[in-house]
Amino acid sequence: MARINNMWYGEFYAPVDSDNVEERQRFYAYAEEAITAMRHKDSSLPMILVGDFNGHIKDHYSMETNSNGELILNAARNQSLELINMNAPTWERPGRRPTCVDYVACNRKGYEKILTASVRDKIYTSSDHHLIEITMNASLLLLVEQP
Repeated sequence: MARINNMWYGEFYAPVDSDNVEERQRFYAYAEEAITAMRHKDSSLPMILVGDFNGHIKDHYSMETNSNGELILNAARNQSLELINMNAPTWERPGRRPTCVDYVACNRKGYEKILTASVRDKIYTSSDHHLIEITMNASLLLLVEQP
């Protein structure tokens, strides 16, 4: 997690749903602590969090919400974050049903900066995950060294 120019960014990779529940709970507790720490430094900034959360959430291109999905939803609720519904699969593997396990979460100010968020499934990568493209309305703070 980092502050880049005038925004908070975070990237996450959560344990899979089959890992033990204590490990998964520790991950989400740590993630919430990191988000809280960012807010304490400067709560006025937009926040955009992305990653492979390894959870299924009903209506986010999944048939049901699994236990990791519940952890995602609880963390988002606790931190007042919006989950962007990708409305497309972000993960596909031959012989398995395509699903969404990658999400974009943001605070209200971050949500207001997002113009579009979409899954880029036509771009080849060696991963079984699709790229997520986010277009934002953001200005960059340019720092110039003074003589």
